Amino acid sequence: MSILQYATFPGVERVVSCSYTRTHGISPNVAVLTCAPQANFSAEGGTLRFLFGDLTLDLPDCKVDYFSLQRNAMGEVWQFQIFDRRWKWKFGAVEAQYNHRDTDGKIKYEGDAEKSWEKTPQELAEILLDDMNETSYDVSALDNDARPLINWDVITPAEALARLCDELGCRVVLTFANTVKIHKVGVGEELPINELVLTNSQTINPPERPKTLTVAYGPTRYQTDFFLEAVGIDNDKDADGNLIGTIVSFGDLAYKPGTWFAEEPRHFYGVIDIEDRKLALASVWRYYRIDRPISMNRVAPEWAEEADVEFLNEQVNTYTDADGNKVPKPAICYGVYHEEKEGLLTNVADDPAFSLGAKVPWNFTFDVEKGLVIFSQPTYRVLWLGESAGGLQHRPAIIRIRTACLLRFPDDRRYSRRLEHRQIGQAETGERVLRHEELYRTYIDAELQSDTELKRQAGYYLDAAEREYNQEYPQSVTYAGLQQLELDGAIQQVTYQCGPRGFTTAASRNTEDLDRTPSYKEKRQMESQAASRITQAEADKIVKDLQRTFGSSV
Repeated sequence: MSILQYATFPGVERVVSCSYTRTHGISPNVAVLTCAPQANFSAEGGTLRFLFGDLTLDLPDCKVDYFSLQRNAMGEVWQFQIFDRRWKWKFGAVEAQYNHRDTDGKIKYEGDAEKSWEKTPQELAEILLDDMNETSYDVSALDNDARPLINWDVITPAEALARLCDELGCRVVLTFANTVKIHKVGVGEELPINELVLTNSQTINPPERPKTLTVAYGPTRYQTDFFLEAVGIDNDKDADGNLIGTIVSFGDLAYKPGTWFAEEPRHFYGVIDIEDRKLALASVWRYYRIDRPISMNRVAPEWAEEADVEFLNEQVNTYTDADGNKVPKPAICYGVYHEEKEGLLTNVADDPAFSLGAKVPWNFTFDVEKGLVIFSQPTYRVLWLGESAGGLQHRPAIIRIRTACLLRFPDDRRYSRRLEHRQIGQAETGERVLRHEELYRTYIDAELQSDTELKRQAGYYLDAAEREYNQEYPQSVTYAGLQQLELDGAIQQVTYQCGPRGFTTAASRNTEDLDRTPSYKEKRQMESQAASRITQAEADKIVKDLQRTFGSSV
């Protein structure tokens, strides 16, 4: 007695043949169904079913993509291309941010668990699968200790899920049980070897691995107290007589009277020229600039010479705002200065919170490119020399600014950053760099702040990348009849074919080589490019073009 072996699809009669390849990922695979011409054709969608004796394999919620008329040895036939149910995953949009870190390296927190910036990988995957209208899924394979930086900027939930899995060395798998399961790359079942095996091909495929994997942190942030020198706007002009206004030391200003020390800071009567006096009133005792050369042993003792410094307008130190967020403290100025009060001829008293003087109470702006501090009012010290020695005189304030900075190497302008290395190969093949700008070290007064959590996070990313280079033993097996095989992290492709020559199942483990199907990496590249720059209509067209190029298994 012959075994019934065929495929069915709603609205299609007299099926001649059908083939379907299931692969990893978020893009729908395509079944190719060939049938005899028929009247009253009405197929649009439904369940594609394979039958082999008492065995059935159902693919629900499929959608007809397009069909064509062809002629072959059997005469005229119709050929359909049918998407599996992942065609629905190309819709939807998600926009969110998670796992952003404060300057102390800890994840931001708003004081309310429901508003927390922190999400585990499994929580992130669940959010996305819910948005994809999936009700049955398993995300337990995701390493739940990692905290990947998330910036979902109006992309489809499926694309966001694929990116999350790529970063953590996992794959999205649509199971034949009609559920979604996340699998670790390379981890899975062996292909069964039984009496139905027609062919069994196994090879050794040593991976092309780099010598080293490297996690590149974001630029290191260094905080210290920088000394300031008094400066002013000079009256230099260009060839056309226009003011250049070079910032120079206040003692080198071309319009300086005999000495600034005896001048009244709010009038500068000793500056005769009116335009020069305007420059003096705007800048003298108000402009201070970070003193050069910078003493690098106060910033980063491992630097033997002066670095190229990029100043920030904030500290490494943080405070908790009204919403419970830890945010960087703004830069502050402190030191020895005169606070103008009636009858007071002394400078500000020392504040024990500072190594010198007290915090300057009035406003200032900080030009980070020039390292220039501009106070909202004259800032200076007073010195009483006695009547016979000139009376009350003014001196530059002894001021420091407490702020953070980034350092660049002067030879090639590279940022100073932590590089976490892991050797995985022996050949001199260079390194593969994994950039994680959200991870960065912090120093305060040349002392490294705790980076235990940063190293732990880097370790997860190195683990995920290293799994991609595990030794593979590619295997392809073809079976007679229908073998109900599930994909996992190792079994990457399964193809079902039925037709005049019978029914076969072909499976690939640790390889992707069936029916000229694009590899997972090729598909992810195409999906990412499509997600970043095209409309949905354009994406549909690209998918069809790829199918014509690579065949029906795209």
